[in-house]
Amino acid sequence: MSAQSAFRLGVLVIPLLIGLALASAAALAVEAAPAPARATLQQVYTAATLYTCPMHPAVISADPKLDCPICEMHLAPLGAEARAALVAQPLVGCPMDPIAVPAKDAKPCPVCGMKLTPIAAPGAQGGKH
Repeated sequence: MSAQSAFRLGVLVIPLLIGLALASAAALAVEAAPAPARATLQQVYTAATLYTCPMHPAVISADPKLDCPICEMHLAPLGAEARAALVAQPLVGCPMDPIAVPAKDAKPCPVCGMKLTPIAAPGAQGGKH
């Protein structure tokens, strides 16, 4: 094999190896990502305290450590009256992001664009409240 052939082979193989390494790292990052927000959204009905983004009130979470997925601000506690008004009506939420809104105000998720789906209240069947 001539030096020129070895160089050409290297030019083809090295980017391939770098691409494989990057793809492996990305796959590991996806596996380490937190589970979808569905379990957290179901806690909207049962958590003692709920948290919301001051700038994006549709972002609702039972996890105080979560930041807003839209603007990355820290979430603030939701007041008792606002929480009671929220959980007193049928809610829809994003399967992937901590977005919860009354069903009557449903729009696509502002984070990922997915269709919002009913959040079942504890003991409810088929998302009915």
